[in-house]
Amino acid sequence: VDALSKQEGKNYVFGGSDCLHPEYKRCILRISEGGSDASELREFDLDKKSFMKDGFFLPRSKSNMTWLNKDEVLFADAIEDDAKTQSGYPNRVRLWRRGTKFQDAPLLFEGKQEDVASRGFTIQDGPKDYAFISRALSFYTAEYYFLKQGKASKLDLPEDVELQGIYRGKLLFTNRKVMD
Repeated sequence: VDALSKQEGKNYVFGGSDCLHPEYKRCILRISEGGSDASELREFDLDKKSFMKDGFFLPRSKSNMTWLNKDEVLFADAIEDDAKTQSGYPNRVRLWRRGTKFQDAPLLFEGKQEDVASRGFTIQDGPKDYAFISRALSFYTAEYYFLKQGKASKLDLPEDVELQGIYRGKLLFTNRKVMD
């Protein structure tokens, strides 16, 4: 990131990564100017130690991205104004295939403008990945959707739980509500 900052004449700050398993040779890096909430998302090749010339790339925004496989990512779109919530976070989740423009990525899910955000994410259970979408209704409540073959199915969960993972095919979640 320091070399990229020097090359492009910007003060980039590393904001995290999402690496494609099980090989962990490609990562989506989140980099921002000066540590801003808005970041660029760029595909990085760990073997070559360089950013992919024709890799996945999203311009500066509050978008996020996660791998489905080496040629597909889920990205939560906060690039255009109509794709953002009132808070400026992503409102739409799209499926982006390698070699296509992000603007042409099919829409899988759209939340509401008054939501906090919507995002796609994957959870590993051994060698298997499961894809989900979360719709944050507030900072403490959310809806979760299971994503299979491009279709989002709402999970029958209370809004005050947070999905934490999967173990042997069973959902793991925590309750955010304080019990009396």
